[in-house]
Amino acid sequence: MSVLEQLQTRIKSENLDDRAREFYLSNISNLDNEKLQAILDLVIKMDNAGFRNNIPAAYSEVTENIPQFARMSVFKEMQKIVRDIEGTLDLADDFYEEDNELLKKFNNCFSDEEANRFLQIYTKAVISRFYSFLDEGNPRLDDDDLNWVLLETKADGSHSERIIEGFLEDDFNEDDFDWESENEF
Repeated sequence: MSVLEQLQTRIKSENLDDRAREFYLSNISNLDNEKLQAILDLVIKMDNAGFRNNIPAAYSEVTENIPQFARMSVFKEMQKIVRDIEGTLDLADDFYEEDNELLKKFNNCFSDEEANRFLQIYTKAVISRFYSFLDEGNPRLDDDDLNWVLLETKADGSHSERIIEGFLEDDFNEDDFDWESENEF
């Protein structure tokens, strides 16, 4: 099966609305073999990392040079923090050993399930604020004349100068991950 046919099959099987499906089926037929192969390779890489519905992100990365895989990877790692309440509490114990009584009081107010759910909601809000902080940059930019961005880097430390941003786009959320998948990148 050709690369084009493989991509067409994937597009037809992904959870896309009809308009999006038609868009990708139409537009991939105009791409050269190098770009088609790059999209297919990236879709497979994203699948292996536990990402779902990867055609839009892979297409965007290859045709628009937006580092979607890096963006999705950062978002996934941040969401892992939200989901790992026990690990976060273990870390909190290291920082605040003298406040064990406070944690005991908290636990006495809630069942384990309620406490975990509350902490997950709270952690998600904190992470959301952190996303905004990364996306918006230094709130004191005018005073400090200093700002920052996340750049995509490679294993050797080099970078492509592609900025990683937009973690909370409408088409990208925690349901876009297979959380049971242990395959990493």
